[in-house]
Order: sequence, then C-alpha cells, then structure tokens
Amino acid sequence: MTELYNNSHSKYTYKLNELDNQVFVFELILKKFNNKNKIIRKIKRNKKGNIICLADNIMYENIDKITLTAIDINNPTQELIGEIYLDHTKKYSTFIDNNIYIEIYANGEYLECNYNFLN
Repeated sequence: MTELYNNSHSKYTYKLNELDNQVFVFELILKKFNNKNKIIRKIKRNKKGNIICLADNIMYENIDKITLTAIDINNPTQELIGEIYLDHTKKYSTFIDNNIYIEIYANGEYLECNYNFLN
C-alpha cells in the first residue's frame, strides 16, 4: 500500500510503502516408485520462490508423482490443487493454471521445485 500526501502549505511529503502480508501454505505429497509417500509442508511469504531445494535431499529419480496443495492465507477459500507426473526422460516438468506456475526439475541427482503465483 502506498500513500502519498502532498499539502500545498508544506514542502514535505509523507510516503508509506508497505507490502501486503502475503502468506502461502504449501503441501507437497511426493509419491515414490515404491508406493511410499513423503510429505513436505512449507510456509512462504513471497509470490514466487523455491519450495523444494537441494538441502531437502530428495532424489529426483525416486519420485513418480507430486500432488500439490497451495493456499493463500489472505484468501483461504480458494485452494489450488494439482498433480504433476514427472517425466524422467526430460528431467523437467511444469504445472500451469490461471493462478500458479510450478516448475520441477533435476539439479544433478536432486529434485528442486519453484513456484510463481500469477495473480
């Protein structure tokens, strides 16, 4: 939110720059080829960023499918749900809808996942 007050009687201006409180909750269910699941839950404060990184130590080749649930805390009634099947021949998969862009890729042997809210 930006407010700008300009009073003709004063040479000073007042400006308030505040970012909206954006909080997003992610739940990723990683289905492995051995039919075991790994669940990752993260809270992010930006409209774009990294959900899964190298530090999570998830082997790309072990994951068959990812089920993603994303919730904007400012609008909790609109829940984003998507399923992403990994194509292991390409090492790169994407999920796109009207609200979010997800990219999943192999960085060496490990899985990484980035997100970008489009609204």
